[in-house]
Amino acid sequence: MQDARRISSFETSNEFLVLYKFFKRNWQPEKKPIHLKQLEKKRAIYCWKIKLSLFTI
Repeated sequence: MQDARRISSFETSNEFLVLYKFFKRNWQPEKKPIHLKQLEKKRAIYCWKIKLSLFTI
């Protein structure tokens, strides 16, 4: 059980890194920084979409 939890946490951190790079690449300096909670919400939505797309293929 612990091993499975470790793997899933690694997956989510990996997804977060991908999203972070994506946000960094598409970042417009004139825009105000996104609040951390909003970023977290977006990360959750993107992770959900990624997982959903993996299941639908």
